[in-house]
Amino acid sequence: MHIINYFIQMRKFIIAIISILSIICVSCQRQTNDSQRDYKKVWLHRANTIEKAQYFQDKYAGLEIDITYLDSLHTFIVFHGGGLSEPEPVKLEQWFEEVGNTNKLKLWLDFKNLSNNNKMQALTELNRLCKKYNISKNNIIVENWNAKDLSAFQENGYQTSYYIPDFNPQKASKFDIQKHTYKIRKAISSYNITTISGYHYQYQFMRDSFPDQNVLIWYINNDKKVQEEYIQLANQDDKVKVLLIAEEIPENEK
Repeated sequence: MHIINYFIQMRKFIIAIISILSIICVSCQRQTNDSQRDYKKVWLHRANTIEKAQYFQDKYAGLEIDITYLDSLHTFIVFHGGGLSEPEPVKLEQWFEEVGNTNKLKLWLDFKNLSNNNKMQALTELNRLCKKYNISKNNIIVENWNAKDLSAFQENGYQTSYYIPDFNPQKASKFDIQKHTYKIRKAISSYNITTISGYHYQYQFMRDSFPDQNVLIWYINNDKKVQEEYIQLANQDDKVKVLLIAEEIPENEK
């Protein structure tokens, strides 16, 4: 009898252990799925160097780069400008060539000098590069503060985003908020804009004032806790299509 009771108790113990392990496995799987879901909208901010783009392209859902069109060369360079200290710029074509896997890339192109004078030449060049490197226009966001000249890219099949004026709604006067709201609303209605982009501290303003617009935001500070909060926010809000975050190659891996 003692032996029978022993085996009965052992059987109960083993069943309990199996049950616990099953719960743990399900929980881990759920956490893995949640993690994947949480980060599917997260793109890397300012992947302007080939080294940085290559290092991070498999970690992030997409890459943001700064581009400037040079009339003299009839091509783009990957370059921010504006007084920032940055490495020697490369041509966008060279960036595509060396980064590779361009048919899988999702790109946010922050167009630094889009104007009425260069928009058609720039569009022609971007079309050429997309064809050469097998890049879907659906995978490219062209962003600029100049809503009028973005329309040429939108009509040609690219995703576009209107970069709203940089102001902090929490600190701005009521008059300034009204002024910016009017300007943005006018641009949206005049140029059929469906997506707007701005800093993380403009998120609530964009969502409250323009609830029908898709939103792109960036959080490029170093506070990991706040960064995670914005990642979760992006995941939960269907109108947030992309969240940019900043990360650099670790010094010991350069």
